[in-house]
Amino acid sequence: MAQHHPRLTRQQGFLTLWALLLLAGVSLLLTVVMVATAAQRQATNILVDRYDRATETIHWQNAHHVKKTTGKPARNRAK
Repeated sequence: MAQHHPRLTRQQGFLTLWALLLLAGVSLLLTVVMVATAAQRQATNILVDRYDRATETIHWQNAHHVKKTTGKPARNRAK
């Protein structure tokens, strides 16, 4: 059987603590990245909605404020 040496036990505990801190740091980093991505997606959705509403307004204004033509070409009267 292996002998248990006090220095080895302390070192294993130290490495376990560093592994725990590393995992906690990676978890925190992933959480920050996920929150930032969600915020960016929400901001993009808001911009797309505003753009859609603005273009709908422009199309409505064009449909209601522009004179309808009869489709006949204009005659050139200057001869």
